[in-house]
Amino acid sequence: MNRKPIQLNSEKGLSMPVVLMVILIVTILGAVLYSFSQNQLLSAARGNDARQAEYLARSGIEAAIEWWKQETTKPQGTKNFDRVYMREDGTMVLTDPGDSKVGYIDVSVTRQDDGTWSIQSTGNANTSTKTVKYSSSMLMENEDLEGLWYAENGVILPGPNIQSVKINNVSRNIYVHDEIAGVAVVGRPGTTLRLNKDNNEHCRVSFGARALFFDSYMDLSINDDKVGFLIAAGEKIVFNDTLKIRINADGGGGVLILYLPEGLGIPGQELITSDLLENADAIDPNAKYGYVYFKEIIGIRDYWLWTAEDTVASNKAYYFTRKNTEDEKQNGIVIINLDDLFDNFNDGLNNLISSEVLIPAKASVSKPEPDDCIVFFRN
Repeated sequence: MNRKPIQLNSEKGLSMPVVLMVILIVTILGAVLYSFSQNQLLSAARGNDARQAEYLARSGIEAAIEWWKQETTKPQGTKNFDRVYMREDGTMVLTDPGDSKVGYIDVSVTRQDDGTWSIQSTGNANTSTKTVKYSSSMLMENEDLEGLWYAENGVILPGPNIQSVKINNVSRNIYVHDEIAGVAVVGRPGTTLRLNKDNNEHCRVSFGARALFFDSYMDLSINDDKVGFLIAAGEKIVFNDTLKIRINADGGGGVLILYLPEGLGIPGQELITSDLLENADAIDPNAKYGYVYFKEIIGIRDYWLWTAEDTVASNKAYYFTRKNTEDEKQNGIVIINLDDLFDNFNDGLNNLISSEVLIPAKASVSKPEPDDCIVFFRN
């Protein structure tokens, strides 16, 4: 009997190994994809944790700076704040909320040996920790300046650096103190600081800081033919007591000069968009401006046969800017000279306002305090 050989169907016979191979490949690929996706999710979670930790650390810095500005008694060493916890709903608490905890913040404030402050804030979110550090500009108060800027008898001492500056077309030596990279509080309430009347070379001095606060009665009046002046150089200048100046008929006397250092100043555009000015149209948006506050100015006009005294600018603030004067061209610096503040028959203050040298601030503008002028920057 002839038997036909059994013929296998090649398609059906080969399909099983192919299917098994495909299943194996898909299984391996799926495992790889799952592993990759899990790693991506973990990486994203870690990235979110890192961002959350950064956010918490920066929040701690902002809170510490605000506390520092409000606190009247500053730390002399290191102050460690209680740990603050963040819950899932975004609220902050001082006790560990357990399972609803998202992270926490540790903050410390330290006064350094050089008089500056440093703030360190550490944020923690699950597996991530981020530490952010900020440092402050300097705050030098009267006890730190003792013997540097004035003597016990109240006479303003000259600075160690001599600069020849032409003011009103006359070259004069100015004794300049080293500029303080921060805030300086000069004098004490209830005391008087005056120009040195006994030495004509020592009655022209300049003090510079980012912000200057004069807490003493400032007597700049020299009752002879000497020409003396105080140059106050800074972005914010505050006279918390009376400022007394004298204009003598022979050109002598003591006056005040305001100087806005290069690199400092409030942008004009910022002032225009604020609600700080009586006349915003007087502001140049491309210029920078300094701020000066006078509690009171007493001006004495001495004209041989008679003497007149005026009081102006009580509790008044102004913004001042650079002017392209001949003095500026000759010296490379810009000086706001107030020696014409009291003229013969008119108030020179109005002249300075009308010429936009001084731009009045609104009465509602609050006077800054030294702590307001401290600048914190990230390390």
